[in-house]
Amino acid sequence: MSRCRKVDVVLGAVFGYDFPALAPFVLSLQRGGFEGETVLLGSGLHSDTVSTLQQQGVRVEPIRYRGSGAMNSWSRFWAKLAPIVRRMPSPLARKVIKNLSCFQTARFFHYLDYLSANRSRFRNVFLTDVRDVYFQRSPFALAPSDMHGIRVYEEDPSVPIGEETLFNAPWIRGLFGDDALNEIAHCPVICSGTILGDIDSIIDFLTAFTSLAQRARELSVVGEDQGIHNYLCRTEFGRDRRVEVVPNGGGEVFTFVHFAGDSHSLNSDGDFTVRSGGVVPVLHQYDRVPEIERELLERLACTPCIE
Repeated sequence: MSRCRKVDVVLGAVFGYDFPALAPFVLSLQRGGFEGETVLLGSGLHSDTVSTLQQQGVRVEPIRYRGSGAMNSWSRFWAKLAPIVRRMPSPLARKVIKNLSCFQTARFFHYLDYLSANRSRFRNVFLTDVRDVYFQRSPFALAPSDMHGIRVYEEDPSVPIGEETLFNAPWIRGLFGDDALNEIAHCPVICSGTILGDIDSIIDFLTAFTSLAQRARELSVVGEDQGIHNYLCRTEFGRDRRVEVVPNGGGEVFTFVHFAGDSHSLNSDGDFTVRSGGVVPVLHQYDRVPEIERELLERLACTPCIE
Protein backbone atom coordinates (compact mmCIF):
# COMPACT_ATOMS: atom_id res chain seq x y z
CA MET A 1 0.00 0.00 0.00
CA SER A 2 1.41 3.42 -0.96
CA ARG A 3 1.91 6.04 1.70
CA CYS A 4 -0.25 9.16 1.59
CA ARG A 5 1.52 12.20 0.20
CA LYS A 6 2.18 14.83 2.84
CA VAL A 7 1.10 18.39 2.11
CA ASP A 8 2.14 21.80 3.33
CA VAL A 9 -0.26 23.60 5.66
CA VAL A 10 -0.97 27.23 6.48
CA LEU A 11 -2.29 27.27 10.05
CA GLY A 12 -3.86 30.17 11.94
CA ALA A 13 -6.26 30.77 14.82
CA VAL A 14 -9.19 33.20 14.88
CA PHE A 15 -11.74 34.35 17.42
CA GLY A 16 -15.04 36.01 16.56
CA TYR A 17 -14.22 37.40 13.11
CA ASP A 18 -16.74 37.53 10.28
CA PHE A 19 -15.74 36.60 6.74
CA PRO A 20 -15.06 40.13 5.40
CA ALA A 21 -12.30 40.49 8.00
CA LEU A 22 -10.78 37.18 6.88
CA ALA A 23 -11.32 37.57 3.14
CA PRO A 24 -8.00 39.27 2.29
CA PHE A 25 -6.11 36.43 3.99
CA VAL A 26 -8.11 33.68 2.31
CA LEU A 27 -8.41 35.17 -1.16
CA SER A 28 -4.83 36.42 -1.42
CA LEU A 29 -3.56 32.98 -0.38
CA GLN A 30 -5.57 31.45 -3.21
CA ARG A 31 -4.36 34.07 -5.67
CA GLY A 32 -0.76 33.57 -4.55
CA GLY A 33 -0.78 30.02 -5.85
CA PHE A 34 -0.69 28.06 -2.60
CA GLU A 35 -1.71 24.45 -3.28
CA GLY A 36 -1.56 22.93 0.18
CA GLU A 37 -4.09 22.93 2.99
CA THR A 38 -5.39 26.00 4.81
CA VAL A 39 -6.59 25.39 8.37
CA LEU A 40 -8.08 27.90 10.78
CA LEU A 41 -8.61 26.96 14.41
CA GLY A 42 -11.73 28.92 15.25
CA SER A 43 -13.69 30.01 18.30
CA GLY A 44 -16.74 32.25 18.40
CA LEU A 45 -17.30 32.11 14.64
CA HIS A 46 -20.80 32.53 13.22
CA SER A 47 -22.07 29.55 11.26
CA ASP A 48 -22.28 31.71 8.11
CA THR A 49 -18.61 32.58 8.47
CA VAL A 50 -17.67 28.93 8.86
CA SER A 51 -19.77 28.00 5.84
CA THR A 52 -18.18 30.68 3.65
CA LEU A 53 -14.68 29.70 4.74
CA GLN A 54 -15.41 26.08 3.90
CA GLN A 55 -16.75 27.12 0.50
CA GLN A 56 -13.42 28.85 -0.08
CA GLY A 57 -11.56 25.62 0.67
CA VAL A 58 -10.55 26.45 4.24
CA ARG A 59 -10.72 23.72 6.86
CA VAL A 60 -12.21 25.16 10.06
CA GLU A 61 -11.41 23.26 13.24
CA PRO A 62 -13.37 24.40 16.32
CA ILE A 63 -11.42 25.13 19.48
CA ARG A 64 -12.61 26.04 22.96
CA TYR A 65 -11.64 29.45 24.27
CA ARG A 66 -13.38 30.91 27.28
CA GLY A 67 -12.02 34.46 27.04
CA SER A 68 -13.80 37.56 25.81
CA GLY A 69 -11.97 38.71 22.71
CA ALA A 70 -8.22 38.66 23.16
CA MET A 71 -8.54 38.81 26.96
CA ASN A 72 -9.15 35.90 29.30
CA SER A 73 -10.21 36.91 32.80
CA TRP A 74 -8.99 33.58 34.19
CA SER A 75 -5.42 34.66 33.49
CA ARG A 76 -5.49 36.70 36.71
CA PHE A 77 -5.32 33.43 38.66
CA TRP A 78 -1.98 32.38 37.16
CA ALA A 79 0.23 33.88 39.87
CA LYS A 80 -1.48 31.74 42.53
CA LEU A 81 -1.82 28.64 40.36
CA ALA A 82 1.68 28.67 38.90
CA PRO A 83 3.47 26.82 41.75
CA ILE A 84 0.86 24.05 41.57
CA VAL A 85 0.78 23.84 37.77
CA ARG A 86 4.56 23.62 37.52
CA ARG A 87 4.46 20.40 39.54
CA MET A 88 1.88 18.81 37.25
CA PRO A 89 2.73 16.40 34.41
CA SER A 90 3.38 18.41 31.24
CA PRO A 91 0.16 17.43 29.39
CA LEU A 92 -2.00 18.51 32.32
CA ALA A 93 0.00 21.69 32.89
CA ARG A 94 -0.40 22.63 29.23
CA LYS A 95 -4.15 22.08 29.44
CA VAL A 96 -4.44 24.41 32.44
CA ILE A 97 -2.38 27.17 30.83
CA LYS A 98 -4.25 26.83 27.55
CA ASN A 99 -7.54 27.42 29.34
CA LEU A 100 -6.47 30.51 31.26
CA SER A 101 -4.20 32.25 28.74
CA CYS A 102 -5.13 35.15 26.50
CA PHE A 103 -6.01 34.07 22.96
CA GLN A 104 -2.69 34.97 21.36
CA THR A 105 -0.82 32.74 23.80
CA ALA A 106 -3.48 30.01 23.93
CA ARG A 107 -3.30 29.56 20.15
CA PHE A 108 0.21 28.07 20.45
CA PHE A 109 -1.18 25.34 22.71
CA HIS A 110 -3.96 24.68 20.21
CA TYR A 111 -1.42 24.60 17.38
CA LEU A 112 0.51 21.94 19.26
CA ASP A 113 -2.61 19.86 19.88
CA TYR A 114 -3.71 20.05 16.25
CA LEU A 115 -0.34 19.38 14.64
CA SER A 116 0.51 16.55 17.04
CA ALA A 117 -2.77 14.85 16.12
CA ASN A 118 -2.13 15.39 12.39
CA ARG A 119 1.62 14.95 12.22
CA SER A 120 1.47 12.27 9.55
CA ARG A 121 -0.50 14.48 7.15
CA PHE A 122 1.78 17.50 6.87
CA ARG A 123 5.24 18.21 5.51
CA ASN A 124 5.95 21.91 6.15
CA VAL A 125 3.96 24.34 8.31
CA PHE A 126 3.41 28.09 8.21
CA LEU A 127 2.00 29.39 11.51
CA THR A 128 0.49 32.79 10.94
CA ASP A 129 -1.65 35.65 12.16
CA VAL A 130 -4.74 35.98 10.02
CA ARG A 131 -6.58 39.31 9.95
CA ASP A 132 -3.54 41.43 9.01
CA VAL A 133 -1.73 39.01 6.69
CA TYR A 134 -1.76 39.24 2.88
CA PHE A 135 -0.14 36.73 0.54
CA GLN A 136 1.56 37.73 -2.70
CA ARG A 137 2.96 34.24 -3.23
CA SER A 138 2.78 30.92 -1.41
CA PRO A 139 4.56 31.23 1.95
CA PHE A 140 6.54 28.14 0.95
CA ALA A 141 7.69 29.60 -2.39
CA LEU A 142 11.24 30.30 -1.16
CA ALA A 143 11.62 27.30 1.14
CA PRO A 144 13.22 23.99 0.11
CA SER A 145 10.78 21.10 0.09
CA ASP A 146 13.13 19.15 2.37
CA MET A 147 13.70 21.96 4.85
CA HIS A 148 14.69 21.04 8.39
CA GLY A 149 14.39 23.62 11.14
CA ILE A 150 12.33 26.75 11.58
CA ARG A 151 12.50 30.26 10.24
CA VAL A 152 11.42 33.21 12.35
CA TYR A 153 11.19 36.79 11.17
CA GLU A 154 12.58 39.99 12.63
CA GLU A 155 10.78 43.29 12.69
CA ASP A 156 12.69 46.58 12.33
CA PRO A 157 16.40 45.85 13.01
CA SER A 158 17.02 49.45 14.10
CA VAL A 159 14.85 49.00 17.21
CA PRO A 160 16.28 46.37 19.60
CA ILE A 161 14.10 44.75 22.21
CA GLY A 162 15.51 46.80 25.06
CA GLU A 163 14.60 50.06 23.32
CA GLU A 164 11.08 49.00 22.34
CA THR A 165 9.68 50.07 25.69
CA LEU A 166 6.02 50.25 24.73
CA PHE A 167 5.44 46.53 24.24
CA ASN A 168 8.32 44.10 23.83
CA ALA A 169 10.60 45.07 26.71
CA PRO A 170 7.69 45.18 29.22
CA TRP A 171 6.42 41.83 27.94
CA ILE A 172 9.72 40.08 28.57
CA ARG A 173 10.30 41.81 31.90
CA GLY A 174 6.80 40.87 33.06
CA LEU A 175 7.17 37.29 31.92
CA PHE A 176 10.68 36.44 33.05
CA GLY A 177 12.22 39.41 34.90
CA ASP A 178 14.96 41.99 34.34
CA ASP A 179 17.78 39.47 33.97
CA ALA A 180 15.98 37.80 31.07
CA LEU A 181 15.33 41.15 29.41
CA ASN A 182 18.97 42.22 29.80
CA GLU A 183 20.09 38.92 28.26
CA ILE A 184 18.41 39.65 24.93
CA ALA A 185 17.91 43.44 25.08
CA HIS A 186 20.40 44.02 22.25
CA CYS A 187 18.56 41.73 19.82
CA PRO A 188 16.06 42.96 17.21
CA VAL A 189 12.44 42.01 17.89
CA ILE A 190 11.23 38.76 16.34
CA CYS A 191 7.56 38.77 15.38
CA SER A 192 5.51 35.90 16.82
CA GLY A 193 2.89 36.17 14.09
CA THR A 194 4.72 34.27 11.33
CA ILE A 195 6.78 31.08 11.76
CA LEU A 196 7.83 28.59 9.06
CA GLY A 197 9.26 25.10 9.43
CA ASP A 198 9.01 21.41 8.77
CA ILE A 199 6.38 19.59 10.81
CA ASP A 200 8.81 17.94 13.24
CA SER A 201 10.71 21.16 13.95
CA ILE A 202 7.49 23.13 14.39
CA ILE A 203 6.19 20.58 16.90
CA ASP A 204 9.53 20.73 18.75
CA PHE A 205 9.24 24.53 18.81
CA LEU A 206 5.65 24.47 20.08
CA THR A 207 6.55 21.95 22.76
CA ALA A 208 9.37 24.23 23.93
CA PHE A 209 7.11 27.30 23.75
CA THR A 210 4.41 25.73 25.90
CA SER A 211 7.02 24.50 28.38
CA LEU A 212 8.59 27.95 28.66
CA ALA A 213 5.15 29.47 29.26
CA GLN A 214 5.00 27.47 32.49
CA ARG A 215 7.93 29.52 33.80
CA ALA A 216 6.14 32.82 33.20
CA ARG A 217 5.54 35.09 36.18
CA GLU A 218 2.24 36.28 34.74
CA LEU A 219 0.11 35.50 31.69
CA SER A 220 -2.49 38.25 31.73
CA VAL A 221 -1.20 40.71 29.13
CA VAL A 222 -2.32 40.53 25.50
CA GLY A 223 0.71 40.10 23.23
CA GLU A 224 2.91 38.28 25.72
CA ASP A 225 3.21 35.38 23.30
CA GLN A 226 5.76 37.55 21.49
CA GLY A 227 7.78 37.85 24.68
CA ILE A 228 7.84 34.08 25.10
CA HIS A 229 8.70 33.70 21.41
CA ASN A 230 11.63 36.12 21.54
CA TYR A 231 13.15 34.71 24.70
CA LEU A 232 12.80 31.16 23.38
CA CYS A 233 14.39 31.90 20.00
CA ARG A 234 17.22 34.04 21.41
CA THR A 235 18.23 31.61 24.18
CA GLU A 236 18.19 27.83 24.68
CA PHE A 237 15.97 26.79 21.80
CA GLY A 238 17.60 29.15 19.33
CA ARG A 239 21.10 27.99 20.28
CA ASP A 240 20.43 24.28 20.49
CA ARG A 241 18.01 23.82 17.59
CA ARG A 242 18.05 24.80 13.95
CA VAL A 243 16.47 28.26 14.09
CA GLU A 244 17.12 30.74 11.30
CA VAL A 245 16.36 34.34 12.24
CA VAL A 246 15.49 36.12 8.99
CA PRO A 247 15.84 39.92 8.62
CA ASN A 248 12.67 41.81 7.78
CA GLY A 249 11.96 41.37 4.07
CA GLY A 250 14.96 39.08 3.63
CA GLY A 251 12.90 35.94 3.18
CA GLU A 252 9.26 34.95 3.17
CA VAL A 253 7.86 37.81 5.29
CA PHE A 254 7.84 41.59 5.41
CA THR A 255 6.36 43.15 8.55
CA PHE A 256 5.19 46.76 8.28
CA VAL A 257 6.06 47.85 11.80
CA HIS A 258 8.03 51.15 11.65
CA PHE A 259 7.54 51.09 7.87
CA ALA A 260 9.87 53.34 5.84
CA GLY A 261 8.08 53.77 2.53
CA ASP A 262 11.01 55.30 0.65
CA SER A 263 12.89 51.99 0.56
CA HIS A 264 10.08 49.84 -0.78
CA SER A 265 7.56 50.09 -3.59
CA LEU A 266 4.83 48.48 -5.64
CA ASN A 267 5.98 47.16 -9.01
CA SER A 268 4.11 47.35 -12.31
CA ASP A 269 2.16 44.21 -11.42
CA GLY A 270 1.00 45.74 -8.14
CA ASP A 271 3.28 43.53 -6.02
CA PHE A 272 5.00 45.00 -2.98
CA THR A 273 8.76 44.71 -3.39
CA VAL A 274 11.72 45.24 -1.06
CA ARG A 275 14.80 47.32 -1.80
CA SER A 276 16.41 44.53 -3.82
CA GLY A 277 13.39 44.42 -6.12
CA GLY A 278 12.22 41.02 -4.95
CA VAL A 279 8.58 40.21 -4.28
CA VAL A 280 8.02 39.18 -0.66
CA PRO A 281 5.56 36.26 -0.42
CA VAL A 282 3.89 37.34 2.85
CA LEU A 283 2.97 40.85 4.00
CA HIS A 284 2.23 41.22 7.71
CA GLN A 285 0.51 44.21 9.31
CA TYR A 286 -0.03 45.72 5.86
CA ASP A 287 -3.14 47.46 7.18
CA ARG A 288 -0.93 49.82 9.18
CA VAL A 289 -0.10 51.66 5.95
CA PRO A 290 -3.39 52.84 4.37
CA GLU A 291 -2.00 53.44 0.89
CA ILE A 292 -0.45 49.96 0.78
CA GLU A 293 -3.63 48.39 2.14
CA ARG A 294 -5.73 50.18 -0.46
CA GLU A 295 -3.50 49.08 -3.35
CA LEU A 296 -3.41 45.47 -2.20
CA LEU A 297 -7.13 45.15 -1.57
CA GLU A 298 -7.92 46.66 -4.96
CA ARG A 299 -6.25 43.59 -6.45
CA LEU A 300 -8.96 41.46 -4.85
CA ALA A 301 -11.86 43.78 -5.66
CA CYS A 302 -12.95 41.68 -8.63
CA THR A 303 -13.76 38.83 -6.26
CA PRO A 304 -17.44 38.91 -5.19
CA CYS A 305 -16.61 37.87 -1.61
CA ILE A 306 -14.62 41.05 -1.04
CA GLU A 307 -17.53 43.41 -1.74
